[in-house]
Amino acid sequence: MPVAADGHSLEFLGAFVRVIPADTLAGTYTGGIASARGFPPKVTESHHPVAGFTVTRLCEYSDPNAPQPGAMAELDVGAGKPAHFTGGGWTGFTVTYRVGSTEYVVTWDTGLYACGPGTPALTSCGTPD
Repeated sequence: MPVAADGHSLEFLGAFVRVIPADTLAGTYTGGIASARGFPPKVTESHHPVAGFTVTRLCEYSDPNAPQPGAMAELDVGAGKPAHFTGGGWTGFTVTYRVGSTEYVVTWDTGLYACGPGTPALTSCGTPD
């Protein structure tokens, strides 16, 4: 969920887990979704509801000697521009998850913005000509 709006808020469209099989060839992997149109976007991998999804693989990207990865689970979040959008977005987003009976909340302070005349000055949108 969005942490806070900055400028005009984006619309939260939903979230899903995309499972990318370990044997997926680079040429068939949809890759990052970025600014795809439509939600959920058309991808080659399967979508799963976030609620109740169990992650079974620990990511070990920092260890070059780690075993080859199995299927990868990716959290994909949909955001859209509401009618009469003038620019802005979210200052970050939070995800709540469980390990056993313990609940955790992680916050990413990475902003997500869409450009427009009302976009906050600290974004990478630049100034209108």
